[in-house]
Amino acid sequence: MNIQQLSYEGRHTILAPTKSEDSRKICLKVHSQLSMQSFKTPLKMLALYPMRGHKSQESDIIKQHTSWQKSHNHFMIRIMNTTLLPHLTIETGAAPSASIIWLHGLGADGHDFEPIIPQLNLPDDLAIRFIFPHAPTIPVTINNNYIMPAWYDIKNHDLGIHHDQHGITASFHAITQLIEQEIMHGTPANRIILAGFSQGAAMSLYTGLRQRQPLAGIIALSGYLLLQEEQPEASRESLDTAIFIAHGIHDPV
Repeated sequence: MNIQQLSYEGRHTILAPTKSEDSRKICLKVHSQLSMQSFKTPLKMLALYPMRGHKSQESDIIKQHTSWQKSHNHFMIRIMNTTLLPHLTIETGAAPSASIIWLHGLGADGHDFEPIIPQLNLPDDLAIRFIFPHAPTIPVTINNNYIMPAWYDIKNHDLGIHHDQHGITASFHAITQLIEQEIMHGTPANRIILAGFSQGAAMSLYTGLRQRQPLAGIIALSGYLLLQEEQPEASRESLDTAIFIAHGIHDPV
């Protein structure tokens, strides 16, 4: 297997000319060959992306390699060397067939929505993996720079302006890694729901609308759009993603 290595935004990208096969078999093949090569960064996870000719910043880099331009059934495999967000995982049954990643709001943590599972009254035979990640702790400007869990800084009480692009981008990559982890565990993107409340809802919309593979759905409770001037960057694939948006009538935000 001929493997090419590129670099993009500090992450390693692997190009592997493997025809359409089961994703786990592909990753095992690539992992086996990579293990015999010398890498400065430890190999922790492989994320698989089918090359379907869609436009993205990373595929623009790949286009520089003419041998890859005409191969739409090849795969791009990224080595992820960063640590996953700490998170709580709860499975409602053996061998879950779907995953829900639920993002909490400002100042809370992953345990905040843990009680929602029994309230959903899910069928006994429906096995779902719930993932409740904990946001990093950062100083939040509107709260006098008090350090608390937050997906990004909030600098203004008007939530439609002055968004923290650096924090949003960092959280986008961290949440995307959780999605990629589920895909690597065998749960396809169209069996993954990204949900969130408040800040978590805003990040669910921002992240879910920028996935290369359409998710099963996005749930945004009391949320809002981030970096609205960037909305054209939402992926074409996300147009197939179902979106549920709700806002409590007594929610003062």
